[in-house]
Amino acid sequence: MPFAFNTSAFAVAPRYTFGNAGRNGVRGPGFATFDLAISKRIETGGRSAVTVGLQVFNLFNQTNFDLPEHFADEPTTFGRIFSAKAPRQVQLTARLGF
Repeated sequence: MPFAFNTSAFAVAPRYTFGNAGRNGVRGPGFATFDLAISKRIETGGRSAVTVGLQVFNLFNQTNFDLPEHFADEPTTFGRIFSAKAPRQVQLTARLGF
């Protein structure tokens, strides 16, 4: 992925000095996800019941990138994004209550 921000605006401070970049001066990419959970309780007689459910995380499979690399003294990777959060995940659940 190309650079997430203008990396030429940053420079490594000389040894034994502090730089002048403020805290949280760069924001990462946004995060958007839609999760869904559906469950059904089924009575099995007496005092017992089975609950089955379906859970879907990131239902619309939106790509959510991780934060860019933040070490300015590594110019080959500084400001680049190399990974993303998990894609859509689905899980089926079952619970026996008595």
